[in-house]
Parts: sequence; structure tokens; C-alpha cells
Amino acid sequence: MPSLAWDAYMKAVLEGVPEQPLTPPPGIVTVNIDRSTGQLANGGNSREEYFHRRYAADTTGGARGGNDHYR
Repeated sequence: MPSLAWDAYMKAVLEGVPEQPLTPPPGIVTVNIDRSTGQLANGGNSREEYFHRRYAADTTGGARGGNDHYR
């Protein structure tokens, strides 16, 4: 599988190189998405996704015209 070959290659190439955290650019927000429904997560089985602030669902409880569904 190409992904396994790439993983092995990158591990060898980056051996000894310290990890650096990636900082999202301005205007990008992190949203927790439910893995089962694709909607905003309330905890549990979720994944972290990045969106431009303009397109991210309102995480305060209100909906933005049905844009709170991500798949």
C-alpha cells in the first residue's frame, strides 16, 4: 500500500527531527464533529475538524441555516 510505504519513508527521513505543533492561520477554527452523524459533537465519539470561521457551525447552540452538518 502506498500509504504504508510513505509512512515508513517519512519516519526514516524525519528521525531525530523534533515535532512542531501546527498553528492554524487566522480565521480558521476547530470544531468537534460527531463521527456517526457528521453534526456538531457533544462529546463522545468525535473528531476535530478545521473550518474557516465563516463556514463553521455556530457552536453556541444556534444553527446557521442548516450549515451545522459536516460529512
